Amino acid sequence: MSKWKHGVIFLALIVTHLAHAEPKNVIVILADDLGWNDTTLFGNDQFLETPNLERLAEQGMLYTHSYTNNPLCSPNRASILTGQTPARHGSIQPLHHLDNVRLVADLPNSAPSNRMSIAPHTVTRLDTSIPTLSSVLKQHGYQTAHFGKWHL
Repeated sequence: MSKWKHGVIFLALIVTHLAHAEPKNVIVILADDLGWNDTTLFGNDQFLETPNLERLAEQGMLYTHSYTNNPLCSPNRASILTGQTPARHGSIQPLHHLDNVRLVADLPNSAPSNRMSIAPHTVTRLDTSIPTLSSVLKQHGYQTAHFGKWHL
């Protein structure tokens, strides 16, 4: 059994649903550091005007209850792309901009003398052997693209 089983099951459920229906466009918009009620889409008319988001929501599907796997940008993005928790894909801190390449999270032998606990070393890159939502969608005939910040 694959070490990426749980993420693949999540991605397979999405693709199975899409494969049994008329092909649909799938657009995921992720805005780091944007609160759920900061846009006009959710009733706030005092902060940001977002008529294009409102138009997209009217023409498609809107998820109003969701969960983030991590409050930090890179680990959360990796979870969305892979369907896995940060503990499984190893991205637990946003350190993907560093020069050193670590594809597997690990634990140091001991904590620093000024700390009471051991903090794991996060991955600094998303392992390309992990299936992603876009790779699974491509296998089912979808065209995929990514625009904006990658940082994985």
